[in-house]
Amino acid sequence: MAKEYTYVIVYKEGEGWEIDTESEEQFFPNGTIYNTDTREWEYGYLGDGEFNADEKAVTEQLCKALDTMNGEI
Repeated sequence: MAKEYTYVIVYKEGEGWEIDTESEEQFFPNGTIYNTDTREWEYGYLGDGEFNADEKAVTEQLCKALDTMNGEI
């Protein structure tokens, strides 16, 4: 099973790079993870503290990269 994780990244002047969750919800109403086996979109957060596959780890990795780009690390 292969999953593709999709994020909307924005650069705000004076603030830097960040994940735009509001745009993700607008542009990906069926979730931001594409399952290539089922050809369906899935949500990253499943509820009750559970995340879809590697969503939490992938998001943490992306946040670290954005922090680096923003000069925070």
